[in-house]
Amino acid sequence: MGHIHLQVKDMEQNVRFYVEGLGYHIVSRLGKEALFLSDNNYHHHVAFNTWASSYIKDKSDESVGVKAFTVIVPSIKARRKIVSKLKRQGFIVEETEGKTFAYDPSNIIVTFEIE
Repeated sequence: MGHIHLQVKDMEQNVRFYVEGLGYHIVSRLGKEALFLSDNNYHHHVAFNTWASSYIKDKSDESVGVKAFTVIVPSIKARRKIVSKLKRQGFIVEETEGKTFAYDPSNIIVTFEIE
C-alpha cells in the first residue's frame, strides 16, 4: 500500500485496528479529528479523519468510498503477528483461498499479502 485517506466515524476504534493491530505509528494528529500513521518513517501511509462523520452512514454495496485495499507485509511471520493481534482485539479476520484479510472498523476489507 502506498498512501490512503479514510473518512471514519470512530477515531479510537481505528487507532485500535491500525496502530495496535497493524503496528503503524502515529506521526501527526489534528486534535480529535484527524490522524496520520506511518511505517518505516514515511510521512504517512494511512490517514483518517472524522470531518464528515455526521454524514457517514453504515456502508452498503451502493456506498461511495473505499471498499478494500492491500497491505504488503514482509513475511508470513509478520502476517501471523498482525492476525493474532487483530483477533485478540475482536476484529474479524478471515483466511480463505490463500488470502488473509480483515475488516477494519469501517468494514473496509484489508488484505495482507507477503512481500
